[in-house]
Amino acid sequence: MKTIHRLFPMILAINLNFILIFINFSLLQSCKGKKELDPLQISTSIEVAQVEAEFCDQKFQDIKTQKLYINLIDTSASAQKTDPTYIMRFHPIIQDSQADHGRAEDLYTLINFNDDAQVLIPWTPRGTENTPYYNNLVYNTYNNPSSWGGDQGFSDMTKGVLLAKSLIIKYIEDNVIFSGNNTVLEITLMVASDGRPTSQTQGELTEAQVLDAFVGNAQNPNNGLMGLLKNSNYSRYINKINVVSTYFWGNMLGGQYGATADPTHEALMREIALRTGGRFLMFNYGRPVNYNLFGDAAKKIKKELLSAHLHFKSFVWDPKSKEPKYDSDGDGIMDEKERELGSNPEVIDTDGDGLNDGVEYKLTGKPCRENDCSKSEIFPLCISFADENNVISDLDGDGLNNCEENLLATSYSVADTNFNGITDYEEYQMGINPALPNSWTMDSDGDKKRNFDEILQFLPSNINNNQLADVGIKPVTYFMEKTLELNDGRSCYRLVINNVPSRFNATPTDLYLVYQDFSSTKTNYFSRASFNVSANQSTKIINEDFKQIDLDTIP
Repeated sequence: MKTIHRLFPMILAINLNFILIFINFSLLQSCKGKKELDPLQISTSIEVAQVEAEFCDQKFQDIKTQKLYINLIDTSASAQKTDPTYIMRFHPIIQDSQADHGRAEDLYTLINFNDDAQVLIPWTPRGTENTPYYNNLVYNTYNNPSSWGGDQGFSDMTKGVLLAKSLIIKYIEDNVIFSGNNTVLEITLMVASDGRPTSQTQGELTEAQVLDAFVGNAQNPNNGLMGLLKNSNYSRYINKINVVSTYFWGNMLGGQYGATADPTHEALMREIALRTGGRFLMFNYGRPVNYNLFGDAAKKIKKELLSAHLHFKSFVWDPKSKEPKYDSDGDGIMDEKERELGSNPEVIDTDGDGLNDGVEYKLTGKPCRENDCSKSEIFPLCISFADENNVISDLDGDGLNNCEENLLATSYSVADTNFNGITDYEEYQMGINPALPNSWTMDSDGDKKRNFDEILQFLPSNINNNQLADVGIKPVTYFMEKTLELNDGRSCYRLVINNVPSRFNATPTDLYLVYQDFSSTKTNYFSRASFNVSANQSTKIINEDFKQIDLDTIP
């Protein structure tokens, strides 16, 4: 028996670290019989239409996992107390790159720190047994101490960690984001130190100063290496950052100074592992560091269907008349207001300066740079985002270009900056700040209905629902049934949406399918079908109409 659910307008929310499920697909597979939810009454003078969609779970590519290994070693003169020949650090790296674990395409880099920090070996493939690329470079570097930089005995670990962070950012930008590679990174930072970190300018560094380079601080929790996991521009491309902190001590090959353990430094290295969720290893009495113990966990990304919803992008709500008005170009300004301001209600960027009229109006108080809305050069703050043809791309495909997202403080590499299941463009057009954390929980107009629900149900987030003009619109209703189970584990569905707000002529509308990696709640993935609806007519959407707005989806 097919299981049928009428899903509008009640939103079923399951709070798993802000995971919201507003069409409950798990019920589609488990419920028996028929269930109807009370429809939500809304008011508008706009006509209605029907949308029928038949689709299957979107198919995702196997995401390539690129492993990055960062060897961070102390090459200061002070290390000669325990390792006068540096063999405790270099030789284990050489051995590790010769071992039979890992993959030829895994990338390694070697960073040293003393008075400063520098990249001794840039990203290099591990290679094979017959062609050990990284191994050869490490060996050559070990035999060329003059390449290690100046050394007056200082050991500034923080500079090495922050240099590693900058290398990761550059790798993501150059090799993942702008190249379009379908890649997620697993990063392992292996830091080996035998003594307390010291700075040429600050002397011995405190525990707080060192930890700040790794995990930030109370005032700036997004700072430091691990802050990349909280930065929406980069976090979606990082599966894990695995930190292994190693403290080694004791004489090695005839060290002259009788080095002994330093409990304070050992405690610091342990704290680094604890605060980063990593691993601490200690090698004492001159034992070489064993990199075979630096295991890292792999994780396969799996995306599951979270929800589906319409975006009524041809309308905005008028706070004066308290009814929906046409927004033909979807720039967030109603048509009659654009005519009053002098901009073209049919063109999203009237003066062609790279900012849509609504964003420009929000930022400057005018929809155009010139009062007559004549053609203009690229908006000054957008010049760096424009290509040689003065075109500004929309990297994440959410409907806001990279410059607009930068000015709105949203991420231009993630379609849903605050991870609430609604794209940044949708929230912007409906008057909700898409950069605001947990904006879906807010009730901006005090009508006891969340902004999140109002976006989905074509209600205003800036007008109390009790004050809306009563123009007799019928309630929107959603009917969904699961129609098929495919051999590859995907399901197919039929979705019917009645009383869709529409005009008498073609009305641009979007239907979104939202996916999430349930092993991590930090990223949502979207497929979108864009189409026109007309009053009193039915529009049918098929699986092939859905296109990815995320790099990981196969159309």
